[in-house]
Amino acid sequence: MKQFLLVLFLLLFSAPIFAQQFSQYNTGTLYDSFENPAQRTFIPDSSKMYAFNFLFPNFNTSFYLSGNAQAAFQSRVFSSYYNTAALQIGQNKYNHINVNANAYSVMFKIFASLDGNQEIGFSINTKAESKGLISDESVAILSGFRNFPYPNNSYSNIFNDNFYYQVYHQIGFTYREQIRKNFALGVKINALSGVSYDKIVINQSRIDFDRPNDAANLYLQGTNYSSGREGKSYAQNLIPAFHNPGLSISIGTSYKTEDGYTIQTNLKDLGFIHWN
Repeated sequence: MKQFLLVLFLLLFSAPIFAQQFSQYNTGTLYDSFENPAQRTFIPDSSKMYAFNFLFPNFNTSFYLSGNAQAAFQSRVFSSYYNTAALQIGQNKYNHINVNANAYSVMFKIFASLDGNQEIGFSINTKAESKGLISDESVAILSGFRNFPYPNNSYSNIFNDNFYYQVYHQIGFTYREQIRKNFALGVKINALSGVSYDKIVINQSRIDFDRPNDAANLYLQGTNYSSGREGKSYAQNLIPAFHNPGLSISIGTSYKTEDGYTIQTNLKDLGFIHWN
């Protein structure tokens, strides 16, 4: 039965893969229990009552890029040049970029009760999240104007990119309980303190090439939203002060079937930050 389900899963789900991607699930680690609150940290009758990271940071990062720019950035990283053959100039092609980082500085959990396998915990972590939409032309211009076909010397609205990032602290409280022998429920509630926020939206753009003089004039028009750094250095903003307050919640469930499979669902970091 297990082999049949595995083959069925592989037949139904497929996706192109550009790089390695991993997550921690069912590892029994503190990091896993705070990211997926239905996951257990303690094993009754064999674990200690307390679990603590002793202020040793635990972190995770991820980077995702889709579009024609994959080959260009890949060649730049591994071969020290931009392979721009896949980029399409003037075709309105865009690339999606997604970068995330998460670092826990404090993780502390208590095995509260043997009856119900109840766990409570406290954590402090810092998250960085960013997303962007970047045109093929914005990547092509990094290696010069030779990627733009001659004799065209002027292009309009080929650099209409947008990008945002935010950095914030989470101070969280978690609760997990083994509702039934094969079913567990976990909740994590976070107070948020925003560190920095930036969003850039380019609405109009134009570039004029002066090929004989190896020069160009670039015009950009758009908006830039920024918050979190008013009158302070970045290091000062790293201290939680709740000038940009927020709340979030994570809810997780875990169910173990009679065949030994674990079915897990997570609603992660649903909330808001009020950027001043």
